[in-house]
Amino acid sequence: MKKHFAVVFFIILFLLISGCATTPNIKFKINPEIQTTHNQLFDASIKPFDLAYVPTPGYCAFILIIINNSDKELEVDWNRTLYVDNGKTNGSFMFEGIVYKDRNNPKSPDIIFPKSEFSKIIWPSNLVTFEGMYWLHHCMGEGNKGVSLSIKSDGKEIRENLILEITS
Repeated sequence: MKKHFAVVFFIILFLLISGCATTPNIKFKINPEIQTTHNQLFDASIKPFDLAYVPTPGYCAFILIIINNSDKELEVDWNRTLYVDNGKTNGSFMFEGIVYKDRNNPKSPDIIFPKSEFSKIIWPSNLVTFEGMYWLHHCMGEGNKGVSLSIKSDGKEIRENLILEITS
């Protein structure tokens, strides 16, 4: 009787411990690791950014860097800068200072002064959801992801697309 009890006890203990095991982390690859573009007025780059506290593995944001090479102010038009998801636009971006519930409302532009550098972490607005009592950033997943960047100079729009591939 004691022998059967010990066997059952160890089987139950094994099942409980294996049930608590974590799944292996999925490591995503990026090609290229940093996507860049260059024109007469500015250089721009994006790099995917992951957060440790998101519900799904992967990249949830981009680090956007813009270097103004001109002698004029440049304006980032956030209302026309769009998230690109597998060849299609999929909403705009949110960033620090944007209230979650207002993430899809019109946003003020950012000004990049002449001969200066601008950087910001940007999250695709359509990948943010309200679950329970919290807003969650969901990750982009695999595929061609990027930013369709809208910059204004002297009232004229300059559009540059920065796209990279995320695979597992």
